[in-house]
Amino acid sequence: MLGLLKELITRNPFVDEVDFSNEAISYFDPHSVDLLGRFTELKKINLSDNEIRKLPNDLSCLAQIIELNLTGNPIENLQLAVESLMTMPILSSLHINLHQEEEVDFLLRNLPGLHVLNGLVVERDAIFSEDEESGVHTDRPLSSGEQTTIIDAQQNMAQTSFSRNNNNDKSVNSDTQQQPFLQL
Repeated sequence: MLGLLKELITRNPFVDEVDFSNEAISYFDPHSVDLLGRFTELKKINLSDNEIRKLPNDLSCLAQIIELNLTGNPIENLQLAVESLMTMPILSSLHINLHQEEEVDFLLRNLPGLHVLNGLVVERDAIFSEDEESGVHTDRPLSSGEQTTIIDAQQNMAQTSFSRNNNNDKSVNSDTQQQPFLQL
């Protein structure tokens, strides 16, 4: 990855999006993170479909990143990955494989700035419910059905995307399509 970044920084240091998908990257090293942080205009990083098992502990030099795609990487420990992602102050859109309902809940509770998860808009008001009797805000765990809905939607996003891309109606511009909305 370091070689790809060195080449990119000499070619276009003002890039706002990088796509390192399918590059057989197995290690997201701190030196690469540091180099990515030097791209002052960079907002989106696509590391999908690589072999990344672990994220560096500190991603704070990626302070300008709003969207990160880690889908298709065999992340070994989601808790450690989320702790790393918590160091990215304005991360608002994340794509990552989630396999259990508890993972969705853990991720959403620990990344409060996240507005889009796997292409679905997260409705934060539904996660936090107000206790009507005491007037105190309390967290309520997501129900099993709500968590299943997120996981099912994540799995169906690939199918929906494939269907849209193969649609013969060329009159619809994909940039004008609304993002799917999911209320938890």
